[in-house]
Amino acid sequence: MDLQVIFNIVLVFGMIYLVVRRYIIASKFADYMIKNGGEEIEFIKENKLSFSECVKLINKKHKIGLVNAYSVVNCLRKM
Repeated sequence: MDLQVIFNIVLVFGMIYLVVRRYIIASKFADYMIKNGGEEIEFIKENKLSFSECVKLINKKHKIGLVNAYSVVNCLRKM
């Protein structure tokens, strides 16, 4: 019984660690995209697509989450 409890606690802490790690990596990647831009996000600066369409495309392509994609599009549109 004690072994199962310890195993469950280790699994919970492992999942928390992986979720936090993924969030940190996505945030750093979003910052990188804002600073370096590149060809693949030029459609944001051209204003051909709506704001929400740009967010959806970036999230679909890079899978960084809606919040990070929103911040990327928002920062690039202001520039």
